[in-house]
Amino acid sequence: MDKAPYIIGSPDEWRIFAEENRVFVESLPRLQNSIDNIIARSANDQKPIDRALMTLGWICANDFNEIVTLCGNGLGIGGLKLLRGLYERAVVLQYLSAFPAEVQRFFDFNNIHFGKLYLHTAKEFNLKNTLPAERIKEILKAKKDAEQRFQVPMCETCGTTQSPMSWFEGGTLKMAQKARKKLGLKKGEGLDEMYGICYFMPTMHTHPTFFSFKEWVEFSDAGMEWKPVAIKNP
Repeated sequence: MDKAPYIIGSPDEWRIFAEENRVFVESLPRLQNSIDNIIARSANDQKPIDRALMTLGWICANDFNEIVTLCGNGLGIGGLKLLRGLYERAVVLQYLSAFPAEVQRFFDFNNIHFGKLYLHTAKEFNLKNTLPAERIKEILKAKKDAEQRFQVPMCETCGTTQSPMSWFEGGTLKMAQKARKKLGLKKGEGLDEMYGICYFMPTMHTHPTFFSFKEWVEFSDAGMEWKPVAIKNP
């Protein structure tokens, strides 16, 4: 095939992005070089905390590249949606660096996630007839054991407990705040100050909220009109 019938990406959009964000684009080669040097390090240390931090760092770097690719091709809202994942991983990375003893809890919660994955996909993929019965039993037992370890109080009066939604109690903002304080960072220096723009705003666009409509359409008494630059500028 001499010429691709369709090009993924837009040279025109990248040209516009480069003109509007000249300082950022000029800094990209140096930034990319720094990222490459960081992720090229060999994770020879087999300590769980080192493996966790190294892997989170690798994925953060990849998230960043994905966001730049979308924003540079006129898909700014797409980049905004990915920003939440990058932010969450950066917060977890900073938290675990501040509280390395928590890394095993981070790993162990995977048994709950993996068990839920099985339960949500078993019927669609006929897993009962695909996976060995012993393996299914192991997955469900590991999930049950982990849930018992991770139980949190639901009612102080009757002593009822429930399984948490995450390995960390309190949510992403609280995690960022605890990490900042533990690391001795001043207010304004931590990731918690970025929660609104890096977590909450992307969440509103990731989910089908009315809030996200305002970026896509203009409402008036006459009806509604699609914004021609909506996809670019969140």
